[in-house]
Amino acid sequence: MNRSLLLSKHRHASVALPPRAPPARYPAHRLNGGSWATAIVPVRFPMDCPLLRPGDPVLRVMTDFARHEAFTVAEDRPIDDALDDMFRLGVHALLTTRGEQMTGLVTSEDIQGERPRRLIGGRPNPDRGPIRVRDVLTPWAELPAIGYETAQQARVSDLLEIFGEANFSYLLVLESAADGPVFVRGLICRAWLQRRLERLI
Repeated sequence: MNRSLLLSKHRHASVALPPRAPPARYPAHRLNGGSWATAIVPVRFPMDCPLLRPGDPVLRVMTDFARHEAFTVAEDRPIDDALDDMFRLGVHALLTTRGEQMTGLVTSEDIQGERPRRLIGGRPNPDRGPIRVRDVLTPWAELPAIGYETAQQARVSDLLEIFGEANFSYLLVLESAADGPVFVRGLICRAWLQRRLERLI
């Protein structure tokens, strides 16, 4: 696999998230007030694998949005609000949206790095309030992606080759439905992948 297998996404006018698996329901239990309730927890895929090898399947390192909740942020949100969301959710990246349309990806590095500094011109004690997510995000057309069918057949070593040929931190996984819509099926994080592989060294 090489960069020639990355998808060209400009032909897709809009994308959506796949339908999630229904949450797991645990048996009803009595609350302190005497009423009964059913605990609902999200379906989770075991992402914290203890050992990762180059020959392992790509799906083992993909955050699958059919199983995991995909966290999003409206592109008109202030960047510091988006950063607060990331800290609260325990993630380093959010998919960005405009209405129902997905527009790109914003990372904590985008918000804390050079992009906002360029916008405020290096002024002392700058006001970051006017800076919105849309000002620092990576647009949809610039995000690298592979197809879900490719991801099903690929290995971690293929990802290492892709990430090694270009300086990007995230790789989208897109899935085309039979009736035409394109879904963002998953996301692969370069840093997460590298941390797991370092356990072998």
